[in-house]
Amino acid sequence: MRPKQILLLSFMLLLLVSGCTEKQPEITSGVDACSVCNMIIDQTNQACGFVEQGEFKPFDSPGCLLRQLDEMKKENQVEN
Repeated sequence: MRPKQILLLSFMLLLLVSGCTEKQPEITSGVDACSVCNMIIDQTNQACGFVEQGEFKPFDSPGCLLRQLDEMKKENQVEN
C-alpha cells in the first residue's frame, strides 16, 4: 500500500471509531435521586436508568423503573 492510502484508511478508521463513542451515563451514590420516588440513590448496584429525549433518568431500583415504564405505557409514550 502506498503512504497516501494508509493515511486515508487510518483517517477513515479514526472517524468511524470516534463517531461510535458515546459516554455512558453514571449514577453517583448519595447525589442522584430516583426519578419516581425522589429517594437519594445510595446503592448503585441496585440502581438503573434510561435516556429519554436526551436526558438521563435514574431510578433507585428496578421496581421504580418498571413503575415509570407502566406509567409511560398508560400515557401511550411507549409501545407495549
